[in-house]
Amino acid sequence: MNIHEISLKMPTQMKNLKNALLLKQLYELKNLGYRYIDLSMLDNTSDEKAILPNHLPQLNALITQCQLCDISKVRDAVLVGEGSSEADIVFIGFKPSMVDSSNKSIQSGSKGEMLKKIITNVLELTPQQVYISNLIKCHPKNDKDIKVNEIYSCRAYLYKELEIIKPKIVVTMGIESFNYLTHENVEIEEVRGKSIKHDSFTIVPLYDLTYILKNPSLKKQLYADLLELKKIIDQTVLKAIS
Repeated sequence: MNIHEISLKMPTQMKNLKNALLLKQLYELKNLGYRYIDLSMLDNTSDEKAILPNHLPQLNALITQCQLCDISKVRDAVLVGEGSSEADIVFIGFKPSMVDSSNKSIQSGSKGEMLKKIITNVLELTPQQVYISNLIKCHPKNDKDIKVNEIYSCRAYLYKELEIIKPKIVVTMGIESFNYLTHENVEIEEVRGKSIKHDSFTIVPLYDLTYILKNPSLKKQLYADLLELKKIIDQTVLKAIS
């Protein structure tokens, strides 16, 4: 894409951002008690994806400039996804940690080290087979509770990432990322370690790694789920390669 093509597309993207800001304001009205807002406006995933760039570099550039929610006003950094744009397996967390934000990487600290060991040592994968991202792209100051409208503002970016990458397996880490990706409302114990067909890929939900670090007694259960995940990878990804 040359500079002229970029300049032609930017006004459309700005118009789409203004539309998203309007939707944000409508959600805020709903939180104040208004009942006329149709939530299906933001559940139309095809519409959400269609307004965004079709290549990861351009998408990530747009994400880094995002001002759609209150988190953007106080963030230290925007944490975009990391890894291969042709990955067969995508890992999705809920939100970046304070350590992630300070280091400007979503694979920081103890959580990041644990994930790296899981990918290389347990699942025996290479960086070319993996992409890592979060549903929420910015760390909320003081770990404040994230509002529903803030989640919907970010969710369109995640949908577009998956559309671009076209993974075979999506590993959700924590129940929030699973529920908001699938429009479900379940507990992690109902779905963890299971193979769940969704759209064009298979979802395998796992515990949130931060939760595991705070509750090390669950490591044994996580390891059992990872062994199931490895079987699913062998059956869907490695078998397709061979």
